[in-house]
Amino acid sequence: MKKVFNKFVIMGLCSLGVFIILLILLLTVDKKVNIEGEIGLYSFNKLFLVEEYEESWDGFSDAILFISLGFLGGLVIYGLYQLVKRKNPFKVDKDILLVGGGVLILIILWILFDKVFVVNYRPTLIDIDAEPSFPSTHVMVTTFILLASGYCLTKRYSTKSLYTILTYAGLSALIALGAFGRILSSMHWMTDVLGGFFIGFGLFSLVVGLDKVFTSKKENGDLDKNYGNENC
Repeated sequence: MKKVFNKFVIMGLCSLGVFIILLILLLTVDKKVNIEGEIGLYSFNKLFLVEEYEESWDGFSDAILFISLGFLGGLVIYGLYQLVKRKNPFKVDKDILLVGGGVLILIILWILFDKVFVVNYRPTLIDIDAEPSFPSTHVMVTTFILLASGYCLTKRYSTKSLYTILTYAGLSALIALGAFGRILSSMHWMTDVLGGFFIGFGLFSLVVGLDKVFTSKKENGDLDKNYGNENC
């Protein structure tokens, strides 16, 4: 069990646990019905509310989402290249497969909270009908994909800690700007952004933790194999 529950896995589970606590609070505390729909933790969310829709900030956060999807496209192409070359999906690098699994979970969560289980509604009516807003899909997707892409890239191409720090700093700045853009555009409440971040960061941490578990098992297997060859 210790080999599975490393610090990254624990950090990921804690982040997802915070998301669940936030969800429970939204469903039970300080709920208010306004023109957009029923809103949880209303007094807290009201502190960060931008009253009017800002198209420029909405477009800015959309651009960051597209950037993150571009990173994801690069990982998909790399994974397909490995699949064609190695002719076995299980021989594709484990971190690439784990990122794919994380994206699948994000899609399931988007369908769940957008189509089945609505928690909050957008602060501003963009169309005639109120739209679900929790958690922020933009923040959820950009947080997971950008951080996961940074991990996959630095794992392969960065041997210096300074480059790794700069990579994560730049990607984190994009995530923060995108999150602020969702609030400043009046597309999301603060709790929507926090919920999206906790999901994205939690899944990213799980990807890193599980990849390190698989990497450790592979290294131990190689050591055992070499030891056996030496005895022969």
